[in-house]
Amino acid sequence: MAASQAGGGWLLELPDEVLRQVFKLCSHHELCALAQVCVAWHRYLRTHQGVWRSMAAATWGPLGSRVRGAQRWDKVFRAQYEVEKRWRRGDASQRLLSRPPSKKRSTRVTGVALHGLTVLATASSDASVLQISLDDGEVVNTFVGHSKAVTGFDMAASELITASADKTVRVWDMTSGLVRSVFAPTRKPLTCVSAHGERVAGGTKDGLVHIWRRVERSAAQPEYSTHALSGPISSVLMASSRMVVAGTANGELSLYTCADALACPIRSFYTVPEEGAPVTTIRYSKYHARLVVGSGAGVVALYHPSSAEPESVLAAHSAKVVGLQCNALRLVTWSDDATVAIWDWRETRKPASVFSLDYPVTSAAFDDRHATLVIAGCGHAAIDVFDFRAASDSVDTAALLSANTLGDFT
Repeated sequence: MAASQAGGGWLLELPDEVLRQVFKLCSHHELCALAQVCVAWHRYLRTHQGVWRSMAAATWGPLGSRVRGAQRWDKVFRAQYEVEKRWRRGDASQRLLSRPPSKKRSTRVTGVALHGLTVLATASSDASVLQISLDDGEVVNTFVGHSKAVTGFDMAASELITASADKTVRVWDMTSGLVRSVFAPTRKPLTCVSAHGERVAGGTKDGLVHIWRRVERSAAQPEYSTHALSGPISSVLMASSRMVVAGTANGELSLYTCADALACPIRSFYTVPEEGAPVTTIRYSKYHARLVVGSGAGVVALYHPSSAEPESVLAAHSAKVVGLQCNALRLVTWSDDATVAIWDWRETRKPASVFSLDYPVTSAAFDDRHATLVIAGCGHAAIDVFDFRAASDSVDTAALLSANTLGDFT
């Protein structure tokens, strides 16, 4: 046998299309081992970056979509692989992001979200939303206009949508901080809001869900309204431009479709395992086609949209699940029991890692592009920032990846 054949060089004589299909079947560890077989294989895997790009797409979904410039995908993949290991171990550096003092601003932060390298935060007794820099804690923007506390907010494209106890929904320009739209007051205070595409859904204390068109400057009447549910709306999700899911404080969970001038119910079902436990939060993972519902009983239920029965129930926390966030890679849940749990979608029998804090968690958010988790809580005067990138990382994936490579969360 020739020396090249003994070393495995014969494999490289196969057509490129065949080789790519062969290497797609290999795991990360197998590719690294193959690169050490001989110089020819090492050179091939170094120069054919499409192999690593395909593996990134297969492993992390939208991560494999695009990269800035002529970067090496093997370096991007390996850097992200190390970040993934730290996510699973809960290995992160921690720092405090102090919020600017305010006489009106309480220490209870009711909502946080990540928008690039900034944090959006609102406090319980404050009628505004602050946009704070993750780097130095400076206020980048202040969204002021509501006359009472902001009860919920969501983001769509370059806009911020807020709901308030003053019974209005406002749509803001994220760059200028100016109001683009104000939707007419509802009969009762709004408790939550969700946006998708051109539509915004808001839930109220009288059990109604109203749906407006986000692109309108103002609206005296909502485009759609649901029949009243049996209790106050505690969570709402605009799952698509025509599909809305609403949960109530007494455990009712309903799925609606927008038709004609009314949002017509498709089905109603209860959260589990305790009937009547409040529905605290609702999200939809488009990557796994699952409806994810948090409960006041401390569990998270996973539903297939076509089924009224839960597919599985995650024993997440010992107290109420306050909120959750999910994307293609992981599910993060937080609770009144002062913990934040990080779940791997490939293994949901138990959390991959759990952060125990010294305060009840009121809100949290994560951003895979910057490998960052932010947590806010009751009585906590600052926002905790956890960074899962090691200081010794040779590749900064945030600098390499484009702004939308990891996809949005839903």
